[in-house]
Amino acid sequence: MKKISFPRAAAAVSFLILAASPVFAQEKAIDLGVQVGEHSVARVYRIQFGDLHDAMMSAHQICLAQPGKRQCEYRPTGRTWFTYWTDPPTQERIAAEIERLDRAPASLNFRLTLLLAGDDSQIDPNLPPQETRALADIKKFLPYKGYRLLDAGWIRSGERAELRLGTEPTFEMEMHFEWNPASGGREIQVDRFQLTIPHEFHSNSAGKVVLSSLYRKLIQSSFSMNVGETVVVGTSKLNGEGEALVVLLTAEE
Repeated sequence: MKKISFPRAAAAVSFLILAASPVFAQEKAIDLGVQVGEHSVARVYRIQFGDLHDAMMSAHQICLAQPGKRQCEYRPTGRTWFTYWTDPPTQERIAAEIERLDRAPASLNFRLTLLLAGDDSQIDPNLPPQETRALADIKKFLPYKGYRLLDAGWIRSGERAELRLGTEPTFEMEMHFEWNPASGGREIQVDRFQLTIPHEFHSNSAGKVVLSSLYRKLIQSSFSMNVGETVVVGTSKLNGEGEALVVLLTAEE
């Protein structure tokens, strides 16, 4: 059984206390208040969007590159944290580098795909492979056999996205998303997704085109998804003939 030295044990206790505090959740680097030897201090770093191992290696390279002798030691403290032991000036250099590297991507590419689901038992061959796979995963949960492409479009956005697709009817999509800080920049939380038809028209018995509905809400949802993933956001019946709208969303860097 490996023994833990007093400075390490003290650092571990300090980390547990800080990790439970609301202040810790908002900081990238916090001194543990533990003196290790004559010149070294322990500091814990939180990695929100990047890779933990890469961050530790960057910190270690900075420490080793400094002139003179000093303690350069690190250890992962959790899934998204690591502790580094070195002198205070080197800690400041490491903190600046972590701040520079650990940033969320400014925006993402989103593809919104609208499908018409029915009983024709065919999946549109023009769909990208990831959308075909997403449909295959949920086919057993839906009462439809075939899926035909109505329209699709791309938009690049950060946090908030709006997109209009189709003609007669026109579909309007609006969504808001945030990064999951514990995912290493690989997962987003869509806290609001809404698809509406702003207006619909039909021909009356006299052959005139008239407005039949105004602002029809089709889908409203919230969900999480990974970057590079395609999800089925939801379905909505369009008419009384057994057809439905199926909405897919893809997120890419």
